Amino acid sequence: MTSSVERVVERKYRLQCSCGAVVETSEKQAICAGCGQTFEIRRIKRIKRHTHPGRLRTRRHTASRIVPEDVLQLVEKPAAYLALYLLLLYDLYDLLHC
Repeated sequence: MTSSVERVVERKYRLQCSCGAVVETSEKQAICAGCGQTFEIRRIKRIKRHTHPGRLRTRRHTASRIVPEDVLQLVEKPAAYLALYLLLLYDLYDLLHC
């Protein structure tokens, strides 16, 4: 014996028109009471993208150009000045041992 139960789902849509009026409907088309603009409701299916398990996603980060004013702002602070000085010493040490 098979039961014939039909499932009915009614969706309610709440849209806001460009004139500022709110349009509520459960139909596939609606008309704004304020300006008369017609809305059409369509469903869009999204495609799921599968990534290969061994492949990693990478993002490319681009560095902004260094402006001399930025460097001067760093030098004004003592901790930043010390860090730049130590970085310069490390680079010189590395160059001497190449």
